[in-house]
Amino acid sequence: MNDMDIDLFQKILKLGIMTEMSYEMGIETDGTALLELMETVETAENFMDRENAICAIKKILKPEWKQLDKPTRLKVRKSILERYFAEPSLRTVRHFQMVVNQTAKLEFANGGQWEEFVPTLKAAAEKKDLDSKRAVAFVLYGLIQDPIPSLRNSLDDFLFMMKAILQDTEFYESGFSVAACIPGMAKIIENDPQKDAKLVSKFQEIIVGFVNMFNTFVVVHGKSRDGSVTKLLEVFSTLILEHAQLLGDKFGLALATVVKQLEDRSLFDGYKVEGVKVLLAANKRHPAKIREANLVIPFIRSFIKLKFVSESSYTEKIVGAIYGTVLQLLYHSPTPECRESFLELCAELSESKLDVERDRTMQYLLLAVNGVPKFGRQNMKKITAIARKRFTDSSTRARLAAVSICYSLVNLSGITLNEEQRLEYFEVALNSISKDSGSIICSKVAETMFELCPTAEHSTLKKFTHQFNMKSPILLRGVGAWEKKLQVIMAVAITVMSAKKESFPALVELVVECKKLIEELGNLAFLTLEQTELAHSILCVCPMVIKKIGYEKFAPHAKPFVEVSLKYLKSADYQKKFGAISFINGTAGDNAAIYSGHESEIIKTYIHLANQQPMPNPVASELLDCGSKVYGNLVIDSPNAAEIVLSKSVTFFGLGELARGMTQQFSPFYDEAFNSLKLWINASHRNRDVAVTAVFKMFKAAFIANEGDKYTPLPATPDSCSLKPESLSKMVDVRNFVFPILERENNYRMVITILEGVAEMFKVCGGIFLTETKERRRPYKVYALTYETILTNTHSCQVVGLSDSMNAEVTRALFATFINGCNTIGDDFPYLVGLVRQFALFEFEKKPTLYRSVVIECLVKAAEVLQDRKHIEMLFFHLFLEHFESGDTLDVHMHSGKGLGIIIENSIVDTYLNAYPFVKEYVYQFFDHAEDFYKENLKDIQSFTSYKERVELSEEESEPDDWSSIVEDVTEQLEEERVLASAALAKTCGCFARMILRHPEGFESLSDAIALLLKYLPLHGEHKEYTPIFKLFLKLNATNSSVLTDHAPAIVEMFADAFTADVKLEDTEDIERCGDYDEENFIVTRESVFESEDIKKKVIIFLKVFDKKHGGIVSKNKVLKPIIA
Repeated sequence: MNDMDIDLFQKILKLGIMTEMSYEMGIETDGTALLELMETVETAENFMDRENAICAIKKILKPEWKQLDKPTRLKVRKSILERYFAEPSLRTVRHFQMVVNQTAKLEFANGGQWEEFVPTLKAAAEKKDLDSKRAVAFVLYGLIQDPIPSLRNSLDDFLFMMKAILQDTEFYESGFSVAACIPGMAKIIENDPQKDAKLVSKFQEIIVGFVNMFNTFVVVHGKSRDGSVTKLLEVFSTLILEHAQLLGDKFGLALATVVKQLEDRSLFDGYKVEGVKVLLAANKRHPAKIREANLVIPFIRSFIKLKFVSESSYTEKIVGAIYGTVLQLLYHSPTPECRESFLELCAELSESKLDVERDRTMQYLLLAVNGVPKFGRQNMKKITAIARKRFTDSSTRARLAAVSICYSLVNLSGITLNEEQRLEYFEVALNSISKDSGSIICSKVAETMFELCPTAEHSTLKKFTHQFNMKSPILLRGVGAWEKKLQVIMAVAITVMSAKKESFPALVELVVECKKLIEELGNLAFLTLEQTELAHSILCVCPMVIKKIGYEKFAPHAKPFVEVSLKYLKSADYQKKFGAISFINGTAGDNAAIYSGHESEIIKTYIHLANQQPMPNPVASELLDCGSKVYGNLVIDSPNAAEIVLSKSVTFFGLGELARGMTQQFSPFYDEAFNSLKLWINASHRNRDVAVTAVFKMFKAAFIANEGDKYTPLPATPDSCSLKPESLSKMVDVRNFVFPILERENNYRMVITILEGVAEMFKVCGGIFLTETKERRRPYKVYALTYETILTNTHSCQVVGLSDSMNAEVTRALFATFINGCNTIGDDFPYLVGLVRQFALFEFEKKPTLYRSVVIECLVKAAEVLQDRKHIEMLFFHLFLEHFESGDTLDVHMHSGKGLGIIIENSIVDTYLNAYPFVKEYVYQFFDHAEDFYKENLKDIQSFTSYKERVELSEEESEPDDWSSIVEDVTEQLEEERVLASAALAKTCGCFARMILRHPEGFESLSDAIALLLKYLPLHGEHKEYTPIFKLFLKLNATNSSVLTDHAPAIVEMFADAFTADVKLEDTEDIERCGDYDEENFIVTRESVFESEDIKKKVIIFLKVFDKKHGGIVSKNKVLKPIIA
């Protein structure tokens, strides 16, 4: 037994047992046993002998102590303290501590004294000795856990000893023992009825020592698994949760210490778990104190940096619990400073080299955006900037969180994105997608695009369309759920019409992906609602894509689309049938070849549908929610849009397209289709305009099928009709059907549709559409009467009180017949001109602005197509001159100027030369006015734009948003005025160029005239007006005019701008300014800067010659150099 003295052991055992037994039997002892055991403690050399003696003393101390007289007790007390602090064995000391505490309790009971007790402890506590400090700590623990009332006055000394031990970090292990005393001491002080402020202050001082000791202890023992750090964390937990008030301003220090240690990656996982528990509990119990101590951001930092070496379900549960705490911290920390600090923290840690830190940072930021909407609204730009950088993160979690953040920002309630913000979110969402993006990220981007696209301005869509089109195949492949694939298709529907040429390869790839989907869906016997909507949407959207990429690129992939469309066309399911009809409607007109062999089947089905009653739509609201642009020709057939009618509107439109594309195959079914449409138009009050449009398309197809596509309309009413009987019969049927309607119709949309159809018939058939011979005048009289009533604003469709814009539409449609009839109506045309002069131009200045603009514009178009009508031409000249001079609105002014130029350019020599002084004066005046307007307009735009930027930078939430919207509207209006002024200036320049071109002798100085033209020529908008200018310079070059030399640099610059504008126009297909968008047929028509390829070639030859004549001046221009190379 480790050289232990057996005899001595037996003696100790005997003394202890006998004394204890005597005590239990009520037999008094004389105290000798205690004295003998103390002697053993003092003399025994083996620590186990001493330990056994001490253990025996613990059992008999209380009964034996009573038997000792005072001198003997003094002697024993002294010996106990001396031997206690001299004992080298730690295990023995732990037993001895109990003897010391028992002795103290016996001595201090009933007001007794032990004078040397406290001073001895204090002296030992200050020693630079670990054993002494630890021994003091053991005694203190016993005294605090089992307090002695008479030692209340010694609390100050106890605190002194605790502080002395704790602050000596060299002996931090003794501090570990003292730490266990702290919660007990806190309890004693808080329960003290006197509430001594000095004791409270000194207690708070020992917290500082405890924190320092803890930090040192963790450095040494943080990796161990002995549970020591856990015990210290339990002390922190008790203090923070139960004694926060006592801690005072040291509450933050205590909590911050735990927070800091969690960032130590070497700390044992178990200790991290305990630390997290402390923080979570603290936030639950004392959230206000955490905010007061400015610990919100340190809390979140520590949670972000928290890393468990071995992940488990338990640690995952802990991490999950943290999310709620983070959200609570941010939600209850409304100060801008706190949230600004949080953003700074996110910006910093989102750049961390550790995946886990970047992941958590982005996840917490997402949590803040979703959980604290106000935070997201106030900090959109900064949050977006942080998220943007993580779109290419190597960590999938970080990428997903970044994309989710943008999606959440887009969907924040109570906020309306301006176009700049919307464009930014388009950009950041699309930048997050790459070929290796997973389904979750792709799904989030799909959701974001689906939310952004329907409400975005066309100008915004154009800016990101190419990027989206390039990413759309990746998105469609990447998303897993049918619903998400549907969202991608919806976004494609809205953006595809703005696609650029460089996007076409991606759109072809998209078609391939859609082909795979439609094949898969077409083979399924049963489709879910999501699958049905997807199939329907693909069939609706593909025609738009085909319009862009061209039939040739679509043809290799057409088969499954056609097969599924034919299958769905016979389906009883509304959405399937509608999808099939939408696909056929969008492709049959231009790409009928893909239906080869199925034409009769399709046409019969359409006629059958046209004869059916309307089919109610069971999912109307869902379709409407998906965005009207997707459904193209969809017509809402009820006032509240509660149901959508399938058969009529889209079927009528489809019949017209089938006739257009399947001309020969449609002929056998013409009569049946025509009679079906007639029946509907006469019996219904809905979709009649669509039916009438179909009638005109069908007749045009039948006419071409009978007469041949090389038929040339006669210029006037013939003496006898040369049409084939079948063509004549159909023409008469159509005319006799539509003209009575035109005469009595009170629906302005129907009137417009019929007039537009008549205008088209003038182009197809010529004047014989009104009357095939001079004897048959009834149709012409109906037309002329309608013409007159519309011009006098007394037609039945006008008396219901149309708005100015609606009335202008009717007038424009009427003039379309006037323009197309200029060279086909024959001798009756002057009468129609007279009606225009008598009614349309009477008290012209009193008519609405829009009406005046439409009338003059239409007359200019008529002037362009006039042939050999010099008396009418003169009438038009004076008309245009009058309104060019009058200083009317910019619209009227610019159309009048263009009309003047056209008539002068095409006139017989000297016809209008005497009018040149007047015209030139008006042109010069307008140039001066335009220059002043441009300066003021530009100044206003810059001023409002600057103000708008200041408003957007403001952090206020109420007024700035409203003002920003107002300023944006004003700025947009100013921009529109600038565009209109530019168009007016362009047309005036065109007029001026035509004047020089026709009569250069009409100018005193040709050089000055050219200089003026080059000065005011706008280099944007109204590209048609470049043509007379090009012709002018080509003519001057051909005559070797020296005037070109005077302006060589300006001429080179003008041509450079012209070619630049042509390239931009070809690349971007600028729908808004340079072309027309036909929403019904999804067609974009584009005007080139050059009227024809012939003019373009001549201009290039001119530039080459000009370059040689002027020392390579053209070659020095970066734009023109490759063109003439």
